[in-house]
Formats: sequence, C-alpha cells, structure tokens
Amino acid sequence: MDNFRSRFQVLVYCQNRTRRKYISESLESVGYNTQLFEDTSLLLEEFRAQPTSILLVDIVTEDADLSDLFAAVRLINVESSLLVLVDGEDPDEQQRALEFGASDVVLWSSFGSIALTLRVDRVAELSYVQQKRQLAESKYLELHAEITLRDRNLAWFESQLDGLLSMSQLIRDSQDMGTCFQNLANWMSAWTQQGPVCLFRFIASHRSLPLQISKNLPIDPSEGLGVDLSKRDPKTLLPLLRSPSELPELRVFLDKMGFVEDRTFLCLELTDGQIYILVFVRPSFHHDSAVELIKSSLIREIELKQSQLRLHLLENKDSQTEAYLAKGLHSFVADEVSRSRRIKHPLSVIAIEIDDFKSYNERNGIVLSNVLLRKVVKYLLRASRANDRIFNLGGGRLVMVLPHTSRVGAAIKSEKIRRAISQAAFPMMDHQPLGHLSLSIGVSEFPNLSSDADALVESAQEALDQVMSRSKNKVCIYVVDEAFRPEFKSIESLNEIGGPSSGRGTLSKDLGGN
Repeated sequence: MDNFRSRFQVLVYCQNRTRRKYISESLESVGYNTQLFEDTSLLLEEFRAQPTSILLVDIVTEDADLSDLFAAVRLINVESSLLVLVDGEDPDEQQRALEFGASDVVLWSSFGSIALTLRVDRVAELSYVQQKRQLAESKYLELHAEITLRDRNLAWFESQLDGLLSMSQLIRDSQDMGTCFQNLANWMSAWTQQGPVCLFRFIASHRSLPLQISKNLPIDPSEGLGVDLSKRDPKTLLPLLRSPSELPELRVFLDKMGFVEDRTFLCLELTDGQIYILVFVRPSFHHDSAVELIKSSLIREIELKQSQLRLHLLENKDSQTEAYLAKGLHSFVADEVSRSRRIKHPLSVIAIEIDDFKSYNERNGIVLSNVLLRKVVKYLLRASRANDRIFNLGGGRLVMVLPHTSRVGAAIKSEKIRRAISQAAFPMMDHQPLGHLSLSIGVSEFPNLSSDADALVESAQEALDQVMSRSKNKVCIYVVDEAFRPEFKSIESLNEIGGPSSGRGTLSKDLGGN
C-alpha cells in the first residue's frame, strides 16, 4: 500500500500552520508525498506542473471566497482529485464543497489521522483507476488509428499494384539509365497525382546540374536549369536540395514548379559517377512507411537494372583494348540519336584510323599490333567523358560517339587527339612514313550533317575514307548538300572553323596534319 501511496503527490492548502503541519505528518507517515501551501497562486502554479496531483483544501478557517480557486483547478484538469476539509457542524459547508466539485469531503468534527488517510486513499484509488482508464482509452485510439491507416494504405497499395508492376517493367525495359530515370519521373508524376516531378542528373565530369522534367508537367519541357556545382562535393547535392538556400536559382525554380516544404527525394549514385535525384511532392496519404516502401522498391529495381546494364556492357567490350565491340555501335548510336531528338542537343561521331596499321601489323606481328592498339585506345579514353563511348571496328579503325557535342567541338577534340598521338612514344616506329604514329579522322554530326543513326555513322566513315585517300594524318568534317535541312538548329555553325559549304561528300577544310 505504501508503494501505491508514494505514486501520488498531495498538495495541501491550509491557512492554519498547526493544522497544516498535522495534515502533512499524518499523510507522510503512511507513505504519501506532500507539499504545503498558504498562497493560492503558488498552489495553482504547482498544480499546472502536476495536474494529476491530489488537492486537499481546508476551508474551515478560510474567510476568503475560494470559488475562483476551485474554478481554476477545474480549468487545469476537469477530472482532478479534489478533497475538501469542512466544518462538520455546518451542513452548508458540505453542500458548498460539493458544489465546488469536490471528489470527497473530510469533516473536521471527526477529523483524525486514520479518517484523513482513509479519505485520501479512496480519492487516490479513484484517481488511479481513472488514469488507467484514460491510458487504456488513449492506447485504444492510437491502435485504432494505426489499424485504420494500415488498412487504408493496404487498400491503396492494392489499387496501385498494377501501377507498381508497370513501373518495374518500365525500368527493366529501359535501354540505359537516363531513359530509366526519365520513365521513372513520368511514372511518379502520375503516381503522386499532385505532380510535378523533377529529375536532376549530375555528372562528375561536368560543371553543371542539368534538369529534365516529366512529360506531363504544365511547363515547357525544353526549359532547363543550370546550377554551377564545380566547387561542390557531389555528396552534398541532396542536402542542398532539401535546403536550397545556397542555390537561389534552384529555389526559385522549385517554387515556380509548386514544390513547397513537403518535398520528397529519391537519390541514387551510379558507379560511373552519375547522380540522379528525383524531387516530387509527397503523396496525399502522407504516410512515411508507404513512401519509403515505394522508394526502396524503386532503388532495388534500379540497382538491378544497373547491374544488368553493366553486365551487358562487359559482354560487349573488347577485353584486349577495353573498347566496345563493333556489333553494338549502331544500336548505341540509334539510342543516342533518339535522345538527341528529345533534348535538342547535337550528337557527333568521330571515325579514326591508325595510319599504315596493316603494314605495321605485317612487319611487327599481332602481339605488338595489339600493344599499339591498346595504347591508342588508352589515349582516347583519357580524352573521353563519362558518356562518350569508343568502339573497335577492327583493322586499326575506331569510332568515338560523343553525346552533347557539336561538329565543331568534335573537330577540336579530334585535333587534340591527333596531335597527342603524333607526339607520343610507341614501339617500332622506325619504319612509319612520318617516323611516328599518326591518325586520320573523319567527323560527322546529327542533326546538322545527317538525318538518322545510320547516316551519321556512314558520313563519318565517308569523311575518313576521303581523307585516307588523300594525305592521311588529318581531321576532316563531312559536309552535306545545300538542300539538306536539319531537324532542329544546332548550337554552333560550321563557319566557325571555315570550309566549303556545298556538295554532298565534299569535306570541310582539313584541320592540322602535315
């Protein structure tokens, strides 16, 4: 019983010091904790801090009107345990105590430590039962709310099952990670039903964070955002998006798109240094477990797709040179042409041939020829970006595919490669015509110099064939007929580097060489 009593704090208000001391000693002797007050304001302050305490108020010797005190007590806790000490010879005092809302009364005429303890015990037991009932009701309401929310989310998941399966299929059918994430952005824009969805793609070798937006957004899909991240660690991208105060242009864009505080992020870093960040409005059901389940499902599907693509790339790579096999060239260029059409950026192809490679092979054998080819590819890889790709066509002929690159940029890169190779040391160069290794290079571009993927590769090869038939060791750009009209306007103009502008099959001015 003492342990039970020790759970309760009894706040005693009494103006008579002797009676106050007697009450405190009587209650503490049986295990109650007491606090004594003779000021109502201090009593109320303590009761606010401990609203489950038992109040014992002596009104026998109290001349002042305590109605304000009892009203304040009920405001703090309408179900408070209030014990009032009254004059047993005055029946009006008992009625007044009950009107004040007393849980029980103690008659002063029969007052004694045993009687007081019994009264306080009864009030404490009622208070304890009441607290247990309130706790049980609260637990019941929490459990009922949790079950209701679970049932609602379960019903939502069942209704979205077909959509989730279609999302998984979209990811599996994607030919590359860029298409995979774009399909995912489109799906999530429809899934949230609150749109929009923004897809940010960061490439470690680039200086900016390009933006792609899903097709069902109410703004122009060609509108982009460039954020200079050259001095930022890629790992800080997600915190910056969560608190974009350091990126004012990003904050303005997200505000324009309707992204308020309730933003949700899906971030995945790929093995090639690319980071994709999906920004979308939290769905209407506002349940964290549902959102996290969706995000974890997406990440698992994307990681599986990334592993499949990585395995596919390994199967299509030449183990000798680390260049890709020729069989994958046309499908890769076709995919890049489709992407170029979608984002309105140029795509260039560079066809490269090692000059006099056949005679070098006959003179020095296949082992040294493979060493030579590996070193050339290594130089090309050093000059490449993450999205560039090099294909080995055999016979000393290579092809580089350069996304987001105009013919001018491709020609400049080609000339840098040609000069670097001519100055590099390679084995058995004594019998080479120039005394060193040289490259002949042909350049073409979509959409300004070709109309589709096949024409892009063929035109680069034609440019290379013509320079090989002339003087070798040069970089040349393919030129189309005057009647040719590109699908969209390219960024640079061919006149930036000079050269004739008419005659299909003619070449622009040779760049570099002897």
